[in-house]
Parts: sequence; C-alpha cells; structure tokens
Amino acid sequence: MSAALFRKGIQTMYVRRYKPEDVLPERLASLMRSFVNTDGRVGLSQIELARLMYERRYGGENQSSIDAQCVKKTDQACKAIARRISHFLKGDHFPNWTDLVELADFFGKPIGYLIGETDCDSYELQDVADIVGLESRAVTALKSITGKASVEWPLGKTTLENEKPSAGSAFIAQDMVEKANAELNACRAALNRMLTARTFKDLLISLSNVGESEYELLMTRLDAEVAKLQRGDDSKGGDEPVMQQMARKAQARDAGLRLREAEGALKASRYEAYEFYVRLVDEMFSDMANTDIVAKAKLIAEKP
Repeated sequence: MSAALFRKGIQTMYVRRYKPEDVLPERLASLMRSFVNTDGRVGLSQIELARLMYERRYGGENQSSIDAQCVKKTDQACKAIARRISHFLKGDHFPNWTDLVELADFFGKPIGYLIGETDCDSYELQDVADIVGLESRAVTALKSITGKASVEWPLGKTTLENEKPSAGSAFIAQDMVEKANAELNACRAALNRMLTARTFKDLLISLSNVGESEYELLMTRLDAEVAKLQRGDDSKGGDEPVMQQMARKAQARDAGLRLREAEGALKASRYEAYEFYVRLVDEMFSDMANTDIVAKAKLIAEKP
C-alpha cells in the first residue's frame, strides 16, 4: 500500500472532529467567563455582552444628550441581542454569518475557532499552522510546550479576587514562574536540537511507515474476518464437494499467510523507527559526546 493511499485513508477517518453547533456554545461561554472588563472585573453576562456588541455596532452615545425614548430603544435592541446570545449558548440556534463575524471580532478570535474548525485561538497561531502545514491542535500543543509563563498566572491562584497580592504571594508566584520557565526552556532547547538534526526527517518517515504497516494489518485482519464469515462454518457437513473444501482451505491458508506477513512488516517497521530514534538522540547530543575531555580539562585548569 502506497504512502499516498495511507494518508488518504487516515484523512478520511478524521475529516471533522466536532460539529459547529456543538462547539460554539462551549467556546462562547468560555470566552465570556474569561473576558476581562476595563475595570479589571473578569466575566461577562449576556446583557453586558449585548450592550458592548451594540456599542461596537452603532457607537456609544453621550447619555446627557439622548432622550428617554432613545434610551428605551437602545435597551430593547440590547435585550434582543441578549436573547440571541442566550439561544447561542443553549444551542437552540446557530448564529448567522453577521453574528459570527461580530462575535469573532469582539473577542479577537478566528471564526474557525468559534465553530470548531481549528483549535488555534488566535490569528497568529492560525497563520503558523497555515505556513508550516500542521494541524491547529499540533501548533497549539507546540505552544504549550515552548510558551513562557507569566507572573499573573500563579498570582491568580494564590490571591483572592480584587485582593492586592502580598509580598509572600508575589515571591511564591515568582518562584513558580521560574520553575515553570526552566522546564519550558529545557523543552525548547531539546526541540531545537531535534528539529535541526538530519536524522529527524528519517525518523518521521519511519514513523509514517509504522502507521502504514498498522493500517495494512488492520485491513488484512478485516479482510480475513470478512472472508471467514463469507466461507461459513468450517465444520459443516460432508456433503460439500471435495474441490470446494480444498478451495476453502486454500483461502483460509492464504489469509493466514497474509496476516503473518502484515504482522512481520509491522514489527520490522517498528524496529526501524526505534533505530532511527536512537540515531536521532545520538546526533542531537553529538557535540557533547564528542567533546575532548582531556583538552577541556586542561583549558579549565590553566585558568587563574
């Protein structure tokens, strides 16, 4: 089986992981809970979101220059938007294109993130995914491995809402950040060495071969099971003609042979992948392994 057919088979199994109408309520609710207002308060109610969206759409009015009728009209429009938002959160209705664009612009997220087409929650991550040709969840995973932690992250865990962090809390937060970033720095260093190693591509190809062998074994097992069901029970009465009995036994023997070949191919591909993995590790740290210890020690000893 060719690699192209394997990739096509795998891609058809994972065309879309989520339905937009199932993803939108959860992600919209999450964005509303984590929204930071101008006064520092976290979280948005439905009516608050409706008013902010109304202001973005029509512009804010000077309250001293508008009459009661205009205020009433504005309140009615905001309540109508809030009702639509409520339907979106409950999953009763899916927003039209205009609503999707406004929600995405308001929260600064790609439309694809709101409806589950991508896991990238920013346009920058989506651009990276498009450039390098990786899935959005792969880019998000890389960001979680290589990103840097900030002091605000642990402070939110060690202080109450609207409470000024104490000196002790700030010290604990800083210590947590330093430890987290030390681990992330180590991950970035190892990832840089791995991606720039010549053997890395060979490892990826060998892993692709493992996937192809796994898929081939799956199809062989499926074909063997289907053939077994089509042949029927081997212990049927002896009224079956001799030639049919021989043909049925030959088919079963061939199916067993193909199954053993597929299992052997999978084992071979796994061994090959492991060999390239060992080579990759050796190449990643070859500068350390090949260091002349004696010469290095002399240089250190000669320093005053």
